[in-house]
Amino acid sequence: MISTEGETYLFLETDFEDLGGDWKIIECDDDIIQFTKGEQTMVINQVCEDDLNCSLTDISAILQECPWDFSNGTGNFDNDKMIFDSNGDLQISEGMAASAIGGGWNLSIADEGILLTFSDLTAFEESLEGDWLIVECDTDRIVLHKENETLVLEQNCNGDLFSCFDDFEIVECTQTNNIPVFNLSANTIGLVFCTESFVPSFHETLNDAENNTNSIENTEAYGSLVAQVYLRIEASNGNFEVFNVYLNTESCTNFDCFVNTQITACGNDGFATFNLTEANQECGPDIAIYGIYYYESESDLQNNVNPIGTPESYTNMYNPTVIYAAVLNVYSNIIEHIFTIDLIVEDCNYFECFESFDAILEVCDDGSDGIYEFNLSIAFANCTPSADLVTYYETLADADASQNLIVNPSAYNTSDVSSIIYIRVETQNQFEVFPIQLNVVTCNTGNCTEEDIDGILTECLWNVASYNGSDNLSNYNFNFEQNSGIVVIYTDTIIIDATWSTSQTSDGVVIDFSNVAGPNIQAINGSWLVVECTASQLVLHNINDSDNEIVLVRSCE
Repeated sequence: MISTEGETYLFLETDFEDLGGDWKIIECDDDIIQFTKGEQTMVINQVCEDDLNCSLTDISAILQECPWDFSNGTGNFDNDKMIFDSNGDLQISEGMAASAIGGGWNLSIADEGILLTFSDLTAFEESLEGDWLIVECDTDRIVLHKENETLVLEQNCNGDLFSCFDDFEIVECTQTNNIPVFNLSANTIGLVFCTESFVPSFHETLNDAENNTNSIENTEAYGSLVAQVYLRIEASNGNFEVFNVYLNTESCTNFDCFVNTQITACGNDGFATFNLTEANQECGPDIAIYGIYYYESESDLQNNVNPIGTPESYTNMYNPTVIYAAVLNVYSNIIEHIFTIDLIVEDCNYFECFESFDAILEVCDDGSDGIYEFNLSIAFANCTPSADLVTYYETLADADASQNLIVNPSAYNTSDVSSIIYIRVETQNQFEVFPIQLNVVTCNTGNCTEEDIDGILTECLWNVASYNGSDNLSNYNFNFEQNSGIVVIYTDTIIIDATWSTSQTSDGVVIDFSNVAGPNIQAINGSWLVVECTASQLVLHNINDSDNEIVLVRSCE
């Protein structure tokens, strides 16, 4: 176009002599332009082809023919395809992803034209969802507009089935028999989203794959030590390609449980016997694959020489000492994990519990001046489980010499109202002797009634000064509530809501405890006869076993 002196010319350069040259525009409308050149006149009429030459039915048909590439100019969808299902479902595949983005599609006619609607998308909602106006339509290309956005769909009926596939790698855990098991189908064709039809098969050799012979039958549980198999993909027209499937294994055992640890034992002169397997006994990998070996030096471990032969009964050579442990793959002989065990021998007092209190056993004087029976075993009942052996004697000399032991300590008879019995405690090849005071006492001193007991119990807090001669329950406080039948038993860390009640019997007042749940303190559950009663102390005997005794003392602030 050339404009000069208010006139506009169109210059045409053409091989046709009559058309070439400058043409002066003498008339210009929306759909017609008239030109003159000398005595010649040329009229150009506008002829526009309507791009919307597809009906709703045509568009629906071509959408369902093949997958469609799509783009909005951002490059975000370069690897994606739309698949329009006949039931109105929309699938958007993302490259080689195993699953597609879902949604729905629909065509409708509006005043402005045909609308393609995307709905219920599981992704890309902001970019794609909504009504799109079809502004261009061809058998392999559709242009959509929504507000200021443009979406271009291009049909991809490439037919190149094999572009869906590539070589694969499958990694599985080492099994007990060292033969891994692979799911060939799920980890190859199961990961591919491809719309073209094909027939897959797996083969152990390339020759078998190319000739489609000797296919692997159980592709979902293929157990083998081979490092590679072949995937044959055959198209409906008979063409095929073969892809490599690499099979690798790894150890899936997590050895984080095996941490550096410490074992402490009691012993003389810094020596003791240790069970090294206790260090990480809760870890326990599959012993069919892994073994745990123990060494006295790091160099022995690294060279896998001189493992400790009996780790369950190892006696240390130094105090402290370090043991080096390795988790070893028994098939590959590879050390999977290393950790250390510090062994420490301490000078322990095995008899601390027995030394912590004076053992006193009391039974009631029934007035017969006859034989009195004591259960000697309850005197140190809370201590004896830690001992290797306990025996009872009537004299200190017999206890020291371990001779003339009392045969039936649970029913020891004596006529003395006050005597001493000796317990010999043996542990770790050591022994000590401790006395047990036996007393025959007059019970029900103070002659308290049920009303008296109720009154003094609810006035103040109470503590267990002694349970069968031990003070191990002394940290428990008892708060007897007056009318509720509740006794709150508590320490600095524990609160127990138990129940209590009293009753008058011919033998005296009985206190009943129930619902006492807590460490050690649960032993007081049951019925107890008040055998001694003062304003500040109650002595109780179990009505089923009078050798079981509780001494309650009042603690008023």
